[in-house]
Amino acid sequence: MVDAVDIDALTQQALLINLRQKLLAPVDALVGYSELLQEQAEEANLQEMLADLGQILTAARELSKQVDRLLDEGVSQKLFEHSDVKQAERQLRHDLRTPINAIKGYGEMLLEDLQEFSAENLRPDFEKLLKETNRLLSELDSLVNFSHYNKGAMESVGEDTTSITQLIGAIEHVEESNLRGETGRILVVDDIEANRDLLSRRLVKEGHEVETASDGREALLMLEQEGFDLVLLDLMMPGMNGFEVLKRMKSDPEMRNVPVIMVSALDETDSVVRCIEAGAQDYLLKPFDPILLKARIASGLESKQWSDDERRQKQFIKQAFSRFLSPSVVDQLVDDPSKLSLGGERLDITCVFTDLAGFTSLIESNEPAAVLPVLNRYLDGLCRVFLEHNGTIDKIVGDALHGFFGAPLKQPDHASRAMRCALALNDYARSFQTQADATALGFGSTRIGVHSGLAVVGNFGGDSFFDYTAHGDVINTAARMESANKHLGTTICVSGDTASRCPEIAFRPIGQLLLKGKAQSIEAFEPLGEENAQSPEIASYLDAYQLMEKDDKNALLAFTDLANRFPDDPLVVLHVHRLAQGQKGTLVVLDEK
Repeated sequence: MVDAVDIDALTQQALLINLRQKLLAPVDALVGYSELLQEQAEEANLQEMLADLGQILTAARELSKQVDRLLDEGVSQKLFEHSDVKQAERQLRHDLRTPINAIKGYGEMLLEDLQEFSAENLRPDFEKLLKETNRLLSELDSLVNFSHYNKGAMESVGEDTTSITQLIGAIEHVEESNLRGETGRILVVDDIEANRDLLSRRLVKEGHEVETASDGREALLMLEQEGFDLVLLDLMMPGMNGFEVLKRMKSDPEMRNVPVIMVSALDETDSVVRCIEAGAQDYLLKPFDPILLKARIASGLESKQWSDDERRQKQFIKQAFSRFLSPSVVDQLVDDPSKLSLGGERLDITCVFTDLAGFTSLIESNEPAAVLPVLNRYLDGLCRVFLEHNGTIDKIVGDALHGFFGAPLKQPDHASRAMRCALALNDYARSFQTQADATALGFGSTRIGVHSGLAVVGNFGGDSFFDYTAHGDVINTAARMESANKHLGTTICVSGDTASRCPEIAFRPIGQLLLKGKAQSIEAFEPLGEENAQSPEIASYLDAYQLMEKDDKNALLAFTDLANRFPDDPLVVLHVHRLAQGQKGTLVVLDEK
């Protein structure tokens, strides 16, 4: 007869937790590899292997159930009763070895026949499965060995068990002290009056505001009319059951963010899984432990707080950006706010600036009541074109529109997007200029400048004033490119930094512009329409430009001939004037901003 194993209940619990903890990792690995191998065999239609793989998976799952049962009260009593501990150890080892040996036996047979089954790709996972199996078998005797523990011998239990004992006490302490946090407005849904009464009274005592509903339809009506932070929902109810209520809540945009904890006496894995898949926050079995209920409610309320914060953040993004970004871009930011850096970041962008020629004269020579409606309609059209191309409107200053591409969402093709937008803006402005009221007012042409480069982009306003904008030399240069059109006679002036990134768009060179206040010149281009790109005029212009680049004395003659043939071409007129004054090369000095 074996000496009594007189160990206090907490130590017994710690020993079993320690054993279960040591077994969990290898047992979970066996279940995982078994499931993986069966899935791979089914996908490859390896019918000859499926029966034995099914035996392996069944054995692995049985082993997992036995490990889970270690904490059952009956197992604990059997292991530590007065005269039966040795026999209980042997029985436990035997019970655990049976499924382990089954896994090992079937696994080794299948491993030997992999080549015959044309399943060599499964060998690595079979080897991992058998490695975990053999390791578990070799360690089983040392793991299942309680009989040498006597009263007063807690120090020999080992460091792991002592730690677990301490952890149990710590968890109990945390549960008592840490669950008196945030309270909320909770809806309790149960068809049994006593359940509603007991649960709501308990929750009110803990500081929550509680409403009750006796069936699913009443619950949905209350949720439509009132705001709740959490719902405790009974699963088994006559009429509309809790699962149907859950599905309707999660399909409704206004209710879907309210956390739902399902409450039921139905201890059935499929039901739990279905509820979680349908959107339930958690699942509690009746009768439930009060401490566990507190913990689940605290978790649900915290989840609701995060959800509300996220909704406020998304609403803020919509309000802040809807005036400046296309709806599709705003939706992307709402879905993933991490794409927006409010603190500012250095980004490669393309800027587009527009300006209305003769705006000052237009304002001074006409009554505001006549000008402003037309001007507002013009600006609305510019903004619409900009947003259609997924650009970001920075600001409108008088008659001018400033915007950029490449932020807040990264756009690898931002230069091409900006150029397509600039061409569309030009088409829109030309069309608008021909409208009767614009013509009557003397509406001028729209000049456009485009330039690409690095800028610091972000929120430069702060909490009280939100101004998402860009700063840097790229903005100043884009503004100068727009202004250069006045000197050049063009309507669109594009930097070489942008043009070089748009191989799909035809350009002709303007020259090396030395902008006012700059030490280095910048290459400038004019975009060409598809109908003009292959015209004889453009071919002759490019020939003459090449002569000018080489300082060839025939450049003036070539441009003079072009001027006689195409007197309305502003760049031809520009270069004839420059070369006639004795200027050489392609450097164009601009004295005005």
